[in-house]
Amino acid sequence: MMFNMSAIRFVFLFSLIAGLLTGTCDSSFGQVPDAPLELTAQASFPGDLSISLFWIDNSLNETGFEVQRRRDGDVDFITIGVTPFSNVNSFNDVGLEENTTYVYRVLAFNADGASDFSNTASAATSFARPLQVSNLAGEIIDGSVSLTWTDEANNETLFEVERAEVGVSTEYSVIAVLPPDSTSYVDSTQLDGALYSYRVRPWRFDVFGGAPLTVELTTGSPTQSPRSVAARAKSRSSIEISWSGRFADTALVHIQRFDLNTGLWADAGFVKAKSRKFVDTGLLASTFYGYRIRIETPTAVSLWESTSATTKRR
Repeated sequence: MMFNMSAIRFVFLFSLIAGLLTGTCDSSFGQVPDAPLELTAQASFPGDLSISLFWIDNSLNETGFEVQRRRDGDVDFITIGVTPFSNVNSFNDVGLEENTTYVYRVLAFNADGASDFSNTASAATSFARPLQVSNLAGEIIDGSVSLTWTDEANNETLFEVERAEVGVSTEYSVIAVLPPDSTSYVDSTQLDGALYSYRVRPWRFDVFGGAPLTVELTTGSPTQSPRSVAARAKSRSSIEISWSGRFADTALVHIQRFDLNTGLWADAGFVKAKSRKFVDTGLLASTFYGYRIRIETPTAVSLWESTSATTKRR
C-alpha cells in the first residue's frame, strides 16, 4: 500500500500522547480504521482545473487520510496527499491538466495500519482558461472604430469582440468572432453620435478568459434631435409623448421610461419619427413617469431629450 508510514507513526504517537495526558485515549486504538465511505469527486468551475473530493469518515480511530489518484485509462494510483489529522472529510486537488478525467480513492490510517480503500470516484476537468487581453485601446479612424490589444494567451481558439451602448443597454452583444492570435478589429457598424463600450474576450473552446477590459468611445456627430418634446397624461393608465421636426422616412424615435425600482432607463417603444407622438400604456394611476426620446437613423443617433408627466387620478 502506498501510504507514508513515517507520517503515520508521528501522527499516531502525537495523538496517543495527547490522549494519555488528557484522558481521552479510547479503546479503538490497536486496530486499523474502517474505510471511508461514499467518496465523490466534483470538478471546479470551468477553467479552474481543480477537483474537490468529499467522503464520509467511517472510523473513530484514524489519525489521518491518504488520497490517491490516477488518470482515467492508467492502471497505477499515486499518492497526491496525506492529511495528518482525524475527522477530515474533504480534499481539493489543484493544478490539474485540462480536459482530463481523474479517478480517486481514499484510505484512513493509524499506527496499526491502513484501512481498505474507499470506493473510487471520478471527475473531468474543463479546458484551461486563456489569459485575458491587455492594452485594449480604441480610436476613430475614417469614421470607424479601430480597436487594438495585446494577446496574452497562447491557447485561445477564438476572440469575441463585444459592444454595448453606454447608458442605453447593460448587455454586450457580440459583433465579431476572430481567429486565434488576433490583435485588432475595425467596427464600421457603429452609429454616429453614440457612446459605446467595447470589450474583447478570448475563448478556449467553451471557456472564456477572466474579467475583460473595456474601452469607451463616442462616435461621430449626432443627428438632429427632436424638438418641442412634451408629455401629457391621457388617462389613469396612459401618457402621450409628442415631438416636432423634419424627419426622413427611415428615422425612428426611441422612447425610454425611467424605472424607479432599478434606477435604469428601460425601453418603452419605437415608432416612426414622422408619427410625432407615442402613447405609453399600462401605467399606474396618479404616478409620476420620466421619459427620454431620441432620433435613430440607419447611420446615426441624436442626443436624448427628456420630458415627464403624471397619470390622472381618475
